Amino acid sequence: MKLFIGILLLVLTLFTAQAKEEKTSTNSSSDLKTTYFSSYHLYSNKNDSALIDSIIFTAITVVFISLIMLIIFLRVEKIKKLKSKNRLKIIQEPFYMEKIHKKFMLSKPQQGDIVERLELFFKILHIKAAKNNNVVVFNYDPKQHRYFSADFKIISYAVHMLNQFVINIISNSSIILTIKNTNITNRIYKVTLKANANILEMDDNIKDALKGKTKNINYKKLVIASNIAKLLGSKLRYQSKSSEFEFSFNLLLTPLQQDNKHKFINEYKNEINALIAEDDINSFHTLTAGLRHYDIKIKPNYTWEIVKKHITDTIFRPELVFIQAKIIKKLSKNDINILKEHKERKNITFIILSNNASYDDVNKVLDFETFTLKQPYTQDALLAVLNRSQQVVMGGGMANFLGYKTEKI
Repeated sequence: MKLFIGILLLVLTLFTAQAKEEKTSTNSSSDLKTTYFSSYHLYSNKNDSALIDSIIFTAITVVFISLIMLIIFLRVEKIKKLKSKNRLKIIQEPFYMEKIHKKFMLSKPQQGDIVERLELFFKILHIKAAKNNNVVVFNYDPKQHRYFSADFKIISYAVHMLNQFVINIISNSSIILTIKNTNITNRIYKVTLKANANILEMDDNIKDALKGKTKNINYKKLVIASNIAKLLGSKLRYQSKSSEFEFSFNLLLTPLQQDNKHKFINEYKNEINALIAEDDINSFHTLTAGLRHYDIKIKPNYTWEIVKKHITDTIFRPELVFIQAKIIKKLSKNDINILKEHKERKNITFIILSNNASYDDVNKVLDFETFTLKQPYTQDALLAVLNRSQQVVMGGGMANFLGYKTEKI
């Protein structure tokens, strides 16, 4: 555009200069005509006619050149736009689509514990879940086999991507990650991610993403999980209702003879009773199954008021009390004092269930020592807390409890 305007101004300048030159020539001729009017009258008429012809010719030339330059300008601009568009396509679209349709390759199967491999991502999920105040519950039957030969790297990544997608699209919800053996003979394990939320309005977009038709970057993690499921010889399935939805895919795992067996250190040498104050029914059932695996008795009621009555009961003596962090945040100062009093009187171990990173500092509300289980947690983490709590009961102290170690059979 600037080039076209510059050339047009140049032409107009030349035209103006020529017009001035013609005018000067005309004025000069006019003076001569005044002096020699009678002698050069015929010559003057011819000169005026030549001036008019020159002006017309110059005007036509300017218009013609302007049209030529306009055509050239339009063609140049069109080429520039095409180049710009192609350049944008080269820079953005493939890079943009590469993020969504990232390709993966299977690696050589490794031997290992699937629970331990998945647990590597749990800390990230615990932090990410805080954004929309969600909680991820890991449900893996303690009696179920754990050692396999499999591509754990890509399996863990698929599960992690699927979890991250779900915790980003819902809020204030409980998300249950379950891995369950569906066919012992065929070694098929089903990975399920279920949540109690309504996402029917997203149905079409989710189905497009699973078919590989979406270009929406918000569905990147879902597309990645779907592509990996296909690579593993399965398919990521999706179904939804008004109050819940579910994603699932199958894994073909080769079990190994080796298994990870742990034992619970029961220093009491007698029956252990536990109370669970938890407003999430899925979390309650998962924790109950984990505790019963070690023959720990659990009261069936999980509301705070019922649990509080059991704590203050003069006859009943619970050794362990699990309390959801969300419940602790709502406790009055009087309730906190009651917990402290009965902890000292009955030698109770309190274990906080932290839903997500937003609740990690809830123990500051309490002025006595507690253990914390950060969700999602594994059976190993639960066992470590149980064993450590028993050591504390026997006088081992709680200082420097940074991780968990287990006694192996």
